Amino acid sequence: MARILDATCSIKRVWPSFADIRIDVLKEAKPDIQADARFLPFRDGTFDVIYCDPPHSIGSPRYSLKGTNRSLVEFRKRMMRFGFWKDKNEWFHFLMLINDEFSRALQPNGKLCFKVVDGESNGHEHIQKGQLMRFLTNFSEVRSEPRRGRSRRSNLTTWFVDFARN
Repeated sequence: MARILDATCSIKRVWPSFADIRIDVLKEAKPDIQADARFLPFRDGTFDVIYCDPPHSIGSPRYSLKGTNRSLVEFRKRMMRFGFWKDKNEWFHFLMLINDEFSRALQPNGKLCFKVVDGESNGHEHIQKGQLMRFLTNFSEVRSEPRRGRSRRSNLTTWFVDFARN
């Protein structure tokens, strides 16, 4: 039976809807284990599949309300629920660390499933699918499935990307 890790479960636990173990840095997400995906507390080769749905926004939420109808309180709650990266360097550093950690924790024929939101929304930058391959050097892309965003004000595409461990 496959062992599945949700490495960034977040509060909503929407994707994936199943996992053997869920971890998150936030206690409020009610993970099985409170841990950081960059430093997995598991032995080598523990998992067959790892899901990763990291925060999608880059930049401080206080500058991200321009052009929205949300109140500052609503927006901050949303950003704290889903998280954000302070800047691109923090995002790139995350990718570099999980490249080694996920490769180590996966079985030799393991699979990494990554969700990434690419584009810009209301002047707020999001992480980019193209950046994944630059940093996930221990993996090869097997399949990508795009889904366009629903908002007319955003130019976002959600990508579901499957990788095989090299």
